[in-house]
Amino acid sequence: MKVLMGVGNPLRSDDGIGPYIARKFAKDGWVPIDCGLTPENFVIKVEKMNPELIVIVDAAKMNLTPGEIRKIPVEKIDMYAISTHNIPLSVIVNYLGVDRCIIIGIEPEEMGYGEGLSPTAKKAANAVLDILMREDFDSIPSV
Repeated sequence: MKVLMGVGNPLRSDDGIGPYIARKFAKDGWVPIDCGLTPENFVIKVEKMNPELIVIVDAAKMNLTPGEIRKIPVEKIDMYAISTHNIPLSVIVNYLGVDRCIIIGIEPEEMGYGEGLSPTAKKAANAVLDILMREDFDSIPSV
């Protein structure tokens, strides 16, 4: 079994891209979780599932063109402004096991207050959904 953790704030435009993807994703063998702003609240649940793979999707300011998608190596997580949650993702990933986590960051276009993704973010979300369906994580360049 594999787990998708979508992280972010859907009330801050493109910051809601992780939860958006988690709500849209459905594939046999996967458990998608909309973690919202509190991925730390789901760590014990995910740990009990003992998944072979955990994919975390979040908006990440990486100084790229809005909508660009990157894998973020665990050692670089804290270098980027990743979403607006309380506990750094590096702590969560280290707890869950670095060897079984993939972090996917999507450069946001709009992070102001407001519901709904920008057209750019929605296009990127659809691209990530396609990657998830194919499980083609090697096609995503790293930052």
